Amino acid sequence: GILLTLLSAISIGFSAEFMALANKAGIPSFQLLFFMRLTEFLTILPLVAFSRPRLTGENIHQNMMISVQAIASNVTAVLNFLAFTYTVPGIAFGIIQGA
Repeated sequence: GILLTLLSAISIGFSAEFMALANKAGIPSFQLLFFMRLTEFLTILPLVAFSRPRLTGENIHQNMMISVQAIASNVTAVLNFLAFTYTVPGIAFGIIQGA
């Protein structure tokens, strides 16, 4: 647990730096964000296919919490797109991830 948390924090820090460098190289913000999300999706897809998690809750309360989390996650994604549009991507990513 602690080792994975440490590796995650280090990876987020490097990601913010690489995004700032890519932005300085002239890559548009939306392309950076698209490839970041695509990489996340392609990384998690085999894990989901292998573990086959349950996608529904055991009762109505759990289903409501899953729905609220999905809505909040989508709102966050929209706000991330806006942050990347109006700020430098490396700085925005660092602030968003808390690095």
